[in-house]
Amino acid sequence: MKRKLTFIKCLVSVGFLILLSRMVNAEGFLKMFSHIELFPLTLSILVSVGMILVSCLKWNILLGKAPPNMRFSFLVKLYLVGYYFSNLLPSNIGGDVFRVFYLGKAIKSQSRAAASVFVERFTGFLFLLVLVIIMPLFKKTMYQHPAIFLPSLGAFSVLAFLAWCSAFNNPLAKLERVAFGIIDFLRCRLQCSLKGYDVLKKITIRFFEAIQNFQEKTKQTISILKDDRKSLYSVMGLTVLFYMLTWGNIYFSFSVFGIAPGLINIVVLTPVAMLMAMLPVSLGSLGLAEGVFVFYFGLAGVPVESALAMSLFVRFKVIVVSVLGMIFHFSMEQGKTGRSDRRA
Repeated sequence: MKRKLTFIKCLVSVGFLILLSRMVNAEGFLKMFSHIELFPLTLSILVSVGMILVSCLKWNILLGKAPPNMRFSFLVKLYLVGYYFSNLLPSNIGGDVFRVFYLGKAIKSQSRAAASVFVERFTGFLFLLVLVIIMPLFKKTMYQHPAIFLPSLGAFSVLAFLAWCSAFNNPLAKLERVAFGIIDFLRCRLQCSLKGYDVLKKITIRFFEAIQNFQEKTKQTISILKDDRKSLYSVMGLTVLFYMLTWGNIYFSFSVFGIAPGLINIVVLTPVAMLMAMLPVSLGSLGLAEGVFVFYFGLAGVPVESALAMSLFVRFKVIVVSVLGMIFHFSMEQGKTGRSDRRA
């Protein structure tokens, strides 16, 4: 099943890339890369480094009291290796799984490692939802477009659902009973086969188990941050700083090609583009993310060639970081092999 999903995602990525290639003027697009400006390029690279360091600093705070021999550079290496697993291997969550596993071994607590990784990701996702709702208010005409309004409505619904889950002990119990009641009704009325009924029931059980697990992690996140107000404020500040750097990343990535789409357009459009690029329909968001940025910045009048050049440059930086993470990963694996050989 996983192989089939990976294959489908590969096809979707290829489809997006083919579509984008047909949308651009090849000559004008390639000409843009012959006029790269070095100063914005340098700033763009520095901003990308800053985004990684801010994320690692937030992760370090959420980890709490780490072993005295564990350095901040170790977290940075794990974070970069996570990039490798998420962007160069056919998986969207592999990077987080790797970070949890190796950090858990280092601090001798898988649960604590998992909580720190989850909270680091979850707080960033929550703030992104808030930005998707609020940022279009700076350019209210954007809300007239369904591509802005519907994601904002979806973000509001997710936040409302999370608030509901955190307010009650078992808010999904009634919904679960209704779902199984509908399944039983369909089996009786439509005379579903026993095999089809079992498959549908298993899918429903897994769905509610996943939501319950997410709810438990959400409550754990809230309790962790409530118990330590200093960490809460630090995490909030670093999350805000991360998204400010994200806007800077997009701004300077446009500036590399001498493009100025307007800071207000970047502030308004980047969060919703990032949210839509998270949809798990392509391999590592390849093709999807580029298409999303082309579409959304097209709403602000940015030519296809300009938006595609910017998004490909951002993708290039992600690949460079992922390759660096791959190097760190193999060096760590060789280090473990060397230690095993010495013990033998």
